[in-house]
Amino acid sequence: MPLEPFTATDKSSEENILTTSKGSSYFRYQQFELLLNDDVYRWILSFLNYSDWMQLQLVNKNFRLCQLTEDDQLWKPVYMKKLEEFREASLGESVGVTNDGENNNFYSKFELLKERNENFKTSLIEFIKELHTKADNNFKQLTSDIENVNVTRLHNFYKLEDISKYTQDQIRNSYIGQWKVLKVVVVGDHSNGKSSLVHRCLYNNFSVQYIPQVYEAFSCTSSFLPEYSIGYWDTPGQAEYDTLRTLYYPETTLFLVTYSVVNHNSLRNVATKWIPEIMKHGHNTPFVLVGTKIDLRRNCNYCKFMLLKEEQKPISTELGERMALNSGCVAHLETSALDGDGFDVLDEWIVKLSSIVRAESELNTSCQRKKKCILQ
Repeated sequence: MPLEPFTATDKSSEENILTTSKGSSYFRYQQFELLLNDDVYRWILSFLNYSDWMQLQLVNKNFRLCQLTEDDQLWKPVYMKKLEEFREASLGESVGVTNDGENNNFYSKFELLKERNENFKTSLIEFIKELHTKADNNFKQLTSDIENVNVTRLHNFYKLEDISKYTQDQIRNSYIGQWKVLKVVVVGDHSNGKSSLVHRCLYNNFSVQYIPQVYEAFSCTSSFLPEYSIGYWDTPGQAEYDTLRTLYYPETTLFLVTYSVVNHNSLRNVATKWIPEIMKHGHNTPFVLVGTKIDLRRNCNYCKFMLLKEEQKPISTELGERMALNSGCVAHLETSALDGDGFDVLDEWIVKLSSIVRAESELNTSCQRKKKCILQ
């Protein structure tokens, strides 16, 4: 039976609900409650969303309308709807993530949550709170892991302002001025976005159809200093290529060590795998830490997927720079192959850092020779 809108039966009832004192009107909720039942209140509340209910609850704990904002009958459909939204978000289909079928146990937990038959509001709040608590703890653990990284630094660390000051004439007059091609090797975990990074450097666009080969090398003219060319070497990150990959390291001018800002382990592996590998086989070649996929850090749907599936938050710029400082990198840069962020300076940074570090090394070598002469 449809509910009829409430109409005060007489003027005296209306006057009992609204009183006036010193020119101001007051709502007497005790009298108002006598005129309506809980079903009518629930009908009124059904026109509001759950965030409104939570605000209304704070208005007056004695008012029956406010009390019913915690009613299980109201919260059950909200609870079920949110669980289904969370389940779909955790699949990653809306952000292009393919479900490999290996996480059926993870998805089944949503089915278990749906079996609840009471305390829907409390359960929903506790579930969300638990997710954020775990994500915060995982971020703290990653921060702690990075703080414990201590790689012997072979070259100085350069910030944006340091790199910007270096001019084209200084580059032409440096040792690197004798080179015509700069060899840049891109390393990092599988699916970090290495190939998309190289593709953006070469063609200034993003391609979803590009399928990288096991090893690929491309050369392009530097947009910053056209008399030089940059050769990009795209390498696979899988463990089965560990031995073969290092054969491409000799005569490298600069390494780009990549990590995905939406993958905590990819940043950990910078210190545990990639930099040790470079220092062993790269002959003191400098390396830049490059964060990829920063567009996903701004993508609300992907952040929700990351929270629900991985119980993680994206890696911040500050944390990436801290890793660069602790792991011996010469610089830190963030990029998005999709949006083009960071690529306006990447070419310039490659040329400048190659020159700056070479000049630094030559200066150190010269100083060491002078010390030897003095000792002799």
